[in-house]
Amino acid sequence: MLKSLKYIIYFFCGYIAYGQQIEISGTVKSNDGGFVPHANVVINNTSSSENINYGYTDEKGSFSIEIPSEIQTITINVSAIGYQEKTVFIQLNNNYNIEIYLEERVTQLQEVIVEVKKTKMF
Repeated sequence: MLKSLKYIIYFFCGYIAYGQQIEISGTVKSNDGGFVPHANVVINNTSSSENINYGYTDEKGSFSIEIPSEIQTITINVSAIGYQEKTVFIQLNNNYNIEIYLEERVTQLQEVIVEVKKTKMF
């Protein structure tokens, strides 16, 4: 009897601990509708400005990050090579699936130097 009660308590505590996290998921796309793979996604608490959690998008631009359930408002900061960084403010409700669109950023190179070395052939 005591052994089975111990298992019930252990299972119940694990269930409660799991329920204290919520999952924020979404997709990062470019303005033309294409997916942005391997983008950095950082979630911050707006009330304390501290980083809560972070992750990366997969090949299809999808991400999924868990955060504590007591947080009410967050900012999501998304950055990727070739795109402008974007910050999105979100008031948490029942919808945790988010689509974020990034604008492309063109970087002009100042100067390119190509050096060629001659080698002697036999």
